[in-house]
Amino acid sequence: MPLAARLFPEFHLSIVERLIRDGLSVYPSYGQWFWAMHKTFTDESGVNDPLAFGMASYFGLDTQLDRLARRWRAVLEKPEYDMAECGFHAKEFYKPSPNDKVYSWPSTKRDRFIDELISAIEDCKVWLFATGVDSEAFYALPESERRHLTGGVFNGPSGKWKLMSGKASAPYFLALRVQLETIATRTPQGHKCYQILHRQNEYEGYAHDYYDWVTGEQSPMKNDYDISRLGHPLVFASHTQYLQLQAADLSAYHVYQYTLEKRLNRKAQPSKIFKRLAKKVIALEDLLIVTADALPKLLERFRAYDPLWREKRAASGRS
Repeated sequence: MPLAARLFPEFHLSIVERLIRDGLSVYPSYGQWFWAMHKTFTDESGVNDPLAFGMASYFGLDTQLDRLARRWRAVLEKPEYDMAECGFHAKEFYKPSPNDKVYSWPSTKRDRFIDELISAIEDCKVWLFATGVDSEAFYALPESERRHLTGGVFNGPSGKWKLMSGKASAPYFLALRVQLETIATRTPQGHKCYQILHRQNEYEGYAHDYYDWVTGEQSPMKNDYDISRLGHPLVFASHTQYLQLQAADLSAYHVYQYTLEKRLNRKAQPSKIFKRLAKKVIALEDLLIVTADALPKLLERFRAYDPLWREKRAASGRS
């Protein structure tokens, strides 16, 4: 059995088996499609870490995502936790300072709280898309390749980047690119999925430009994906405005932690919490950990978006 199937036995089920197990909930009835829209809520972890980065999105009908927000809020509002005002933030929860409310919680209470939050996710028909990036390996690539991976398209004859220059300093956009491809694949034909991302002051401006580019007439994705499934506008919001972003934050943190381990140990085992969260992935390809070994494969995969990239790579002395 492949290593991925041993780490995440859930993925060893076929799509049909998963549909039967979940009561055909991955693809809702026509009536649900007609009255509800699809959305994703996306957050990231490790954005300033030079070693690794993680991004996670919860995808589903807005009715189920609203249910997730209600279930999540119910846990936060329990008197024993009293977390409704401050909300859940993975970094503060797992590495609290003395000023954080959870700092004094015993381990049993912390474990119970996380268990209830994950149960809130499990109780809803929402699905996880996740991408981890070995940031150190990403930064070790030549600038041209980092630009290419983050959406840049090189115009060989002019010696310049065409329209979009990429963001060579940000693995955030490599992860976002993969997430958007997954969303375009999983959104039912004839429907749109609207994106809500956690507020990100550093990258928000380029993200809007990039999203307009990949969903526009000259999109580098349009030959391989139905970009009409990606709805406008791209929205950035806070954790307090959308509690679903707090759920995405929990998963992004564990994707980030797993990526940190995976970059050093190819046989790294996911934590029990990450295994449980990963059961919300529809198929294995929706959880991508971009290690140093995977980067050349991604460069090959994206070459169709930029026919002249191969010449540029050869000119830089890389095969």
